[in-house]
Amino acid sequence: MRKEAKIALGIFLVLFALILAGCEEEVVTPDAPFISGSFTSTINTIRWSGVYGAEQYIIYYGNYSGSSDPSTFTRLGTTKANSYSDTTTYKRYYAVKASNSAGTSGFSNVIFLGD
Repeated sequence: MRKEAKIALGIFLVLFALILAGCEEEVVTPDAPFISGSFTSTINTIRWSGVYGAEQYIIYYGNYSGSSDPSTFTRLGTTKANSYSDTTTYKRYYAVKASNSAGTSGFSNVIFLGD
């Protein structure tokens, strides 16, 4: 192979690699979900639509006698599903965050479950 052809092939391969590297989708922090829920005498169920890019959801609760400000809530658990069932007889506030390798969203809306 001639020297010019080797140089041209090398330039082509470098440019091709740069193009492929630029095609990778950037992972961004997911948006917060919008939640809703229902309750029975022993189970509070929180639901939401899946958030694009979310790998898991973090569920938080606050006691009815406390604040409805989610920054004061306690972490309840995590799930990869679009719902979470809390086996409890307590009235509670709930909020959810979505998360992935890029980071964690802010809190969802806050809901109250219980009678």
